[in-house]
Amino acid sequence: MKPGEKISLIGDFDADFLTELKPLAGSISRDKVAADSNTIFFAADSLKGLSAVAKIAKSLKGASALWIVYPKGQKPSPKTT
Repeated sequence: MKPGEKISLIGDFDADFLTELKPLAGSISRDKVAADSNTIFFAADSLKGLSAVAKIAKSLKGASALWIVYPKGQKPSPKTT
């Protein structure tokens, strides 16, 4: 990330992450992808939540980046047949 970029945040993020991000961002949009976002951070809390990635990816324009944040150490539930 470069200082002053437009950032969009989708989902719930740790307070420490937000504290580190604020001084770097030119603007931050919460809960929706802002037009001309340079970087989109998407917080997925489950494998099911990852299904939103396809919709969010459609918002990528030009040199945008999509970062997917997933809880560390979380194991997916086993599939049942």
